[in-house]
Amino acid sequence: MRCRIQLYGWGDSEAIPKLTGKPNPNQQPWAEMWMGAHPDLPSEIMVDGEWEPLNKVIQHFPEEVLGPLVKERFEGKLPFLFKILSAGQPLSIQVHPSKTAAEAGFQWEEEMGIPRNAAHRNFKDNNHKPEIIAALTPFYGLRGFRPLEEIHNSLSSVPELSNFLKGFDTTPDSLRALYETIMHMNAQTTHDLLDPLIQRLKEKHSKQPFAKTSPEYWILRSDACYSPNGLHDRGLLSFFLLNLVTLQPGQGMYLSA
Repeated sequence: MRCRIQLYGWGDSEAIPKLTGKPNPNQQPWAEMWMGAHPDLPSEIMVDGEWEPLNKVIQHFPEEVLGPLVKERFEGKLPFLFKILSAGQPLSIQVHPSKTAAEAGFQWEEEMGIPRNAAHRNFKDNNHKPEIIAALTPFYGLRGFRPLEEIHNSLSSVPELSNFLKGFDTTPDSLRALYETIMHMNAQTTHDLLDPLIQRLKEKHSKQPFAKTSPEYWILRSDACYSPNGLHDRGLLSFFLLNLVTLQPGQGMYLSA
């Protein structure tokens, strides 16, 4: 099998080339190596001395490649995509849609004529996105909202964010309203809210550096990467709402749709 590479800005230039033994002379950000039959970047396999895209081979020989049970259950398609990820920078916050939501969103964006490779497109295909991650090196990630009481305590401990507690009564509807407020604040309002907090954390970090297991460490790291034009990014507020998970090599984590 010959696998191909996705180049994203958050990728690392060394890890995947070192793992695969392939050169990367231009030091490009090798973010993901895809091993599968996704039509956007299918792997290739040798067939009768020729390299052929795996999705085309499956299309012509579904039962031989997938077996009769998988062919029947998943309509002749490989039901997963295996990736090796190498993150040199923090990634963006993502929502993993259900199958029903993915189908509806994909159809709507197709009808709107939004190119599938457009930066503002949300649904690249019509599949749901459950994922399992297995760590090859220490890995830090945000997964799911914290318990409501923890969110309340987290916001209470940060003076700069105390205004968010107004009307927050630790119910799911209240959390939804809070997150909607965060996502709809304009860029300048978001910056003005976050700037005193960021400056305070920078000063504290300079005196006693935060550990990688601390949300504050990743707030500063993410701010350095993703606050364009000097404006702090609203995604930084997610560190006060979501669970920070640490994985050691060999550990895994499941993210449902």
